[in-house]
Amino acid sequence: MTDFEHLKAFCGPKELQELYKTFSDESDMLLIELSKAVSSQDQDSAKRLAHQLKGLASTLNAEDMRVLAADLEKHVKESNWSPTVSLNEKLSQTVIQVKNDLKETAFPDKL
Repeated sequence: MTDFEHLKAFCGPKELQELYKTFSDESDMLLIELSKAVSSQDQDSAKRLAHQLKGLASTLNAEDMRVLAADLEKHVKESNWSPTVSLNEKLSQTVIQVKNDLKETAFPDKL
């Protein structure tokens, strides 16, 4: 679970909801494209997309997501494709968890 309490100190309810929507839309698009890049072993695209996901994670202080994206980026840079499929799956699952945790923070009354 990712703790987003720190965001409440800087964002009001509307900003948190907008942040959730933006993160959700952006991460969904990046994950779809990353899966395509990993499956086709498109090094340039996979490296760029993993780096973007790492940046999103850093922005939210979502450390588990950041570590997985960085690990995936490292393996792609080294053309070490064997662990990338499982890393991509773990990253996708982690992004889903981060989205759920952020949603709980942004919409606490809708649970």
